[in-house]
Amino acid sequence: MRRGVKFVHLTSSDAIPAYITVAISTRNERKSTSISKMLIQEDFPSVTSLVDRAYELSLGKNCCRAATVSIDPGKRIGAAFLCDDLLTRTEVFHRKQEAAEEAELFFKSHQCQRSEVIIGAGAPEHRDQLLYYLRRISAPNLKIYLVDENSSHGNIYIPRNLSKDEGSAISISSRRGHRV
Repeated sequence: MRRGVKFVHLTSSDAIPAYITVAISTRNERKSTSISKMLIQEDFPSVTSLVDRAYELSLGKNCCRAATVSIDPGKRIGAAFLCDDLLTRTEVFHRKQEAAEEAELFFKSHQCQRSEVIIGAGAPEHRDQLLYYLRRISAPNLKIYLVDENSSHGNIYIPRNLSKDEGSAISISSRRGHRV
């Protein structure tokens, strides 16, 4: 429930409650329903991607023009995943390759007109290693931007339950820098 969304598990014989706005099913278990927002598990590269999309749909985000992953580099890598201006999720990674792979999955599941990585300029040794992996991401029209992290918090609300790394990644998402 970290994203503030209630998940309800139903067996195939259960009636779907009227308050459900998005349903997730497998191809085999899908049944006729009045829910217009039905996601099929097999259509997504990972469970995380599936939950991201369900979350976005539950908040009324039917399409996404720009998928953005903003990253605070360091020993602990903070990442914020955005669909247009909607913060879909945050995460902390301990391995640079894992962070880049998760960014690639995010872009693959969104297939937007624009795919962007915004990475903070701090911690140069960690940043440069991370850039090595990010440049190998397979995403159409991927652009990578390097931004100054000084005063990166600005007027952005950062929830208290997030780590410092996740909060920094959210702050970085609002900045624009130069393309690398």
